[in-house]
Amino acid sequence: AKLVVMHSVQDGQADRREAPAGDIMDHIAAFFDARIA
Repeated sequence: AKLVVMHSVQDGQADRREAPAGDIMDHIAAFFDARIA
């Protein structure tokens, strides 16, 4: 089994764009920390 996580890097409607270099994992972790804690 695999877990696929998709995360938006901008507000509003999703589109294809480059994620900010270097901080994407911190951004994802903060998103889940705010909702799971």
